[in-house]
Parts: sequence; C-alpha cells; structure tokens
Amino acid sequence: ETPAERVAELNRHAALALLVEHAMNGTQATGAAIALSDGEGIVCCASVGAAPQVGARLNPDSLCPSPFSFLPGR
Repeated sequence: ETPAERVAELNRHAALALLVEHAMNGTQATGAAIALSDGEGIVCCASVGAAPQVGARLNPDSLCPSPFSFLPGR
C-alpha cells in the first residue's frame, strides 16, 4: 500500500492531520496548521504542536504573506 493509497482511505480531517504532522516533522518547526476558507472567514482545519487549535478562526490580516505559509484557494 502506497502513502497516497493510505491517505485516500482516510477521511478529510484525518488526511489533513496527517499532512500537517508531516509538514512539522519535515522541518524544524514547533507547530504547523492548515487553515481553509469556509465562506465566512478562515478556520483552522488541522494543527499540531504550537499552532492554533482546530476550529479557531484566524484573522487574515495576521497571516504571513509567504506563499509557503498561505496559499489562497482557486
């Protein structure tokens, strides 16, 4: 079973949690998060370590402008 096949079997929340965990473990970060727009703003969907809790609403003005930190949806 490949990693892609394993991720396909997970539900959306578990897949996001796996991605954010790998992102943190692959760097020297103390935390990582994935936040997405929900139509009313930006909400944290997955996090690990020193990062906003899942469900936290984020202020878009406080987000880092780096394309590696925040990628707008299409």
